[in-house]
Amino acid sequence: MQTPPGWRQTLTSCWVFPAIIAWKIVLMGAWALPPPANDAFFYDGAVVNWLGQGDYVNPSLARALPISGTVVFSAYPPGYEAVLAVWMAIFGPSGQSAQGLHVGLFAVFAGLALAVLRHLGVAARAANLGGLFLLGITFHDRPDSVAQVLGLFAFYCWIRAWRLPAAVLLAATALTSLHIGAMYAAAVWWFAVSARRENGTWPVALPFVVATVFALAVGGIFLRWPQAWAGFREHLAVTPALAGLRWPEWDVLAKVGRTVPGLLLLGTWAVVAGARRPSGLSPALRALALPALGVVAGALFVLAPNYVQAAAYPQVLVVALAWPALVEAGAPARLRPIAHAVAVGGVALVSIRAVGLSTWGVACAIDVGAPAAIRRVQEVVRAQPDRSTALVSSAYLYSLAGDSRVACGLADWPGAWTEGEARPTCLVLTAYDYYRRYQRELDALVARGVVTITGVEQQGTVPPPDAFPRWQRVVQHVAWAPVIVHLEWR
Repeated sequence: MQTPPGWRQTLTSCWVFPAIIAWKIVLMGAWALPPPANDAFFYDGAVVNWLGQGDYVNPSLARALPISGTVVFSAYPPGYEAVLAVWMAIFGPSGQSAQGLHVGLFAVFAGLALAVLRHLGVAARAANLGGLFLLGITFHDRPDSVAQVLGLFAFYCWIRAWRLPAAVLLAATALTSLHIGAMYAAAVWWFAVSARRENGTWPVALPFVVATVFALAVGGIFLRWPQAWAGFREHLAVTPALAGLRWPEWDVLAKVGRTVPGLLLLGTWAVVAGARRPSGLSPALRALALPALGVVAGALFVLAPNYVQAAAYPQVLVVALAWPALVEAGAPARLRPIAHAVAVGGVALVSIRAVGLSTWGVACAIDVGAPAAIRRVQEVVRAQPDRSTALVSSAYLYSLAGDSRVACGLADWPGAWTEGEARPTCLVLTAYDYYRRYQRELDALVARGVVTITGVEQQGTVPPPDAFPRWQRVVQHVAWAPVIVHLEWR
């Protein structure tokens, strides 16, 4: 393998990576975009509450998940919360702090991706093409951010022959996100098995170390903290990982197509071409593409459709590794225009929301930015009667943590919100949450005579894309301005 160029030369030639990182920083720093999405506070609320109130619980989940809401938050593997706790202990338990963490993790992932491509000797043109698919990673306010960094770091360690760190990092990835951990473990294993053809030895220590570290961690939680294990099972009972065998509907196919077009088209094409004409990049290409395609297949037929987001990260490397196999390694000339058209179309598809954030989203933020939206939310919630309930979107809950006078439930996890004495007096929602879900539910409740809507306030003069049915599934969740609904129950 050739000696990689220096990092200064790499960053100059592979300019797409630092350019997109800079775009992310400007978007977040100037306009606080993108806003935390619908379930961001699901994962962040326990750390925010712990730093502010001393209890590692997420009270906004109390009605939906009583253990995680009132006893101990354990609805998800703990790796992300450990990183978040350290970060927020330094920078504060706010929504802007959480946004900064995820932008930083995005930058680390982009840097690791570039380090992998640099070590493998991928040409700058191919690396830049793969880097453009970073534009498709815009919903990054979940544990996936940490898991993807750990998983790709494990892959990088393995290709650098740092075996033990790779195995430990794979276990840490699984303790942050089970499906992402499985994806990267399969990638490292595939690459390791491919290397066996050269040295004649099986990497038996790899699965042993990963399984041992993971089993010790899970066993320790099961034996030492049985309530935490019960909380994990409580979450699984509500949202099982396996959604059941099914044929994908049109909206799921569209979601997959716009999320991972480069992986599906260029990646699959290059894997098939590489099987016929192997090259030095073929082992890495197969190792990253096949597990990611497995995640896509799961999202189509077995898992929840949102699992496809996990494959958007390795797509960056798969496209960069696929391009030499399709265009720069003697592919038939008649196929090269097709490859170029697929690449351009794939970048256009994945970057739709990125363009929306940079145009429509910036316009909405200039009209009603995060500070103004949060101030209005605080005014509305503080005006509610004592011991009442409000359902609030994730983007605003960070600023309301610690105020126990009004019970603020997470709008994405409301539990049986239309029943019992804790019916909310108001809904404080992002346009995304309101138009995606609650508008239809409220219309149905009004038609049944269960509730009366006494007022609807939509802050701002620039309507967000979520307000238009034609754009709801194209450009989503780019506005901070809240939709506030006042309710009177019968």
